[in-house]
Amino acid sequence: MDNPTAAEVQDLLRRLEEMKPGLEKLASAGPINVPDDKKGDVTPDMVSYEDVCRLRREFLTWSENDIHRAIGQQLIEGTKEGYGTPMDKWATASAAQAMFANPFIAKLLDTAGSGPLIRQDLEPLLYAAFVKPFPWFDRITKKPANGLVHAYNRIDALPTAAFISDTGAVTDSASTYTRATTNIAIAALRVGTSLKAQFAVRAGGMGYNPEQEEIRNGITALAKKVQAALFSGNDSVPGKVATDVEGLYDGNGFNGLRITVPAANIKKIAVDETILEAFNTLDGDTMGVKGGTASIILMDGRDRVKLMNELQPHVRFVDRIENVVPGLPGIEAVNLGASGRVPVLPIPGDEMGTYNDGAENVRDAYLLDESVIAAPWLGSESPTVLEIPVGVGGTLTRLYILFMMVGLEVAVPNFIAKLRLT
Repeated sequence: MDNPTAAEVQDLLRRLEEMKPGLEKLASAGPINVPDDKKGDVTPDMVSYEDVCRLRREFLTWSENDIHRAIGQQLIEGTKEGYGTPMDKWATASAAQAMFANPFIAKLLDTAGSGPLIRQDLEPLLYAAFVKPFPWFDRITKKPANGLVHAYNRIDALPTAAFISDTGAVTDSASTYTRATTNIAIAALRVGTSLKAQFAVRAGGMGYNPEQEEIRNGITALAKKVQAALFSGNDSVPGKVATDVEGLYDGNGFNGLRITVPAANIKKIAVDETILEAFNTLDGDTMGVKGGTASIILMDGRDRVKLMNELQPHVRFVDRIENVVPGLPGIEAVNLGASGRVPVLPIPGDEMGTYNDGAENVRDAYLLDESVIAAPWLGSESPTVLEIPVGVGGTLTRLYILFMMVGLEVAVPNFIAKLRLT
């Protein structure tokens, strides 16, 4: 739909109109207790987490062009209708109080001010735009973080059971825990257009929305940053660069999978070994014997092509499609000896990164038991937009700050593994 017809545009607007009640409800959600002096300024309807997920799932069935066109439409409609949550209200609302009713953390709506506004009504659309090129993020379990730095119990060893006699004493056993933390990093950027540019586009008769274009590019940049951190982030080993094994150091980021996989769970592909044979070894001899069951393989798109070419002469893929994210097309799966059918998800771009392993340049491919992986968040589990209207700050620009506050938790590192491909 690069050059949509009038009928296609009308169909898009019709679908967005059908979802308008849900978006309005999302934008007007408030916490359980509304202050007496604000009751006249808010709509105290609660939006459930199920409603938010339903909107996301619906938008995931749309094409990327339709999603971004709808974002542009909602930017205009939401501003016209006064949607938005003042930043101070959003930041100071009682998270604990709101989470009892809504894990998404509903916030107050107050249209009396003219300051920066959190555009909650855009969040389901932004989530869909974020996940379309980065579907693995949708599969990661999301959980509210418990502080500026999220603390959790990492399980390093499981307990053992024993057979006892009829009257024997039950033996004691316990898991081995380590208190682990992950930084809740803030990924953010500011985009927008000047008032002059907005008028110039309209005066020139050009058929595009410059704000929509900036939001689209901003979401892509945000996805690339978060995706890169999930795979090769490093906030614990200073002085490292991108080509080091640990990854580029960024004290404001968080540790990703590259630095989190235990050394014993790392395999380098042998000269006479196929990629699938190497994954089977990792699955059975590394993860399987420790109790993990692989649920997905994550590979750089170029390496996935090598695996598919390797299997092409032997396997027909027409009946081997796995639906990894509801609403998105299925992908091919391979059979591993221990875990069975496991989808092979390509990671677009170069966010996995390459690095030096001795004298060789390598790239990682991951075999994961996703049940032990989570993304703790603050504020919202999806990308959020802070709208700064024209005139705020004394400038004739309309700006949008896109941001996410997220980290990575791996509760059982022995249940993840990686293959180094030269």
